[in-house]
Amino acid sequence: MKKINNKGFAVTTILYSIIALITMTLTLILSIMSGIKKNQDDLVESIKDELNNTKRTMVVQGIKLPVKKAYGCTWIRVFHHNSSGGLKSNMFTNETEAAKVDLPNKQSVLGYLDTITIKSPATKYEFLLEYPEVSGYNRWYQSANPWTTTIANGTGNETAPGYRAIQISWNTNYWGGLTKSTSSATTINGSVGSSNWFFAIGAYQCHPASCRDNPDSTVVTGIPGPNSLSIKGSVDLWMRIE
Repeated sequence: MKKINNKGFAVTTILYSIIALITMTLTLILSIMSGIKKNQDDLVESIKDELNNTKRTMVVQGIKLPVKKAYGCTWIRVFHHNSSGGLKSNMFTNETEAAKVDLPNKQSVLGYLDTITIKSPATKYEFLLEYPEVSGYNRWYQSANPWTTTIANGTGNETAPGYRAIQISWNTNYWGGLTKSTSSATTINGSVGSSNWFFAIGAYQCHPASCRDNPDSTVVTGIPGPNSLSIKGSVDLWMRIE
């Protein structure tokens, strides 16, 4: 029987341990460097987006609309509404105005989405819903024009035709894309298959209280936004064009 060389065995074990430690350290360093590079790449892309967003516009139906780069795509803002804390004069008056309007607090070409040129590989309709006063965003695809698509009230589990989520920050209150509202309080909303009107686009009324008659009113209200929030400021809807 061979006698085991304990000293040699111990040295070999130590060498293997050192090699394993070095390997783990190198892996960690490479991982950190990879993370730093990704952060640097993200920062560069963010800076590029900001530079590309400088004074970029597109004219639709005679209205100059903002265009921006975000999330690796190009978007045009097809709807903007600043409720200014639920000021009555800032609410939409009717569907005709919601279809096309160009005012400081209300801008929309919702009635003319199909006239906007979509470049490959973008596919109709990919939307980006943002509320500047709330962090997060909803980004999704649907195959139907929200201006011409109505879903009857049902279980609230319905969605816009062809709905496919891409990045969803808010999915409560029957969220399922955007369709024509079954409520008389707004033109379009995201509470698909429900009489609720959260994610209101083109709101005629305020929420949760009546609209303010003047800016000096002590009552501060807004429009239905995501997750039961009453949006005192703005809602922006962007459509991907490239």
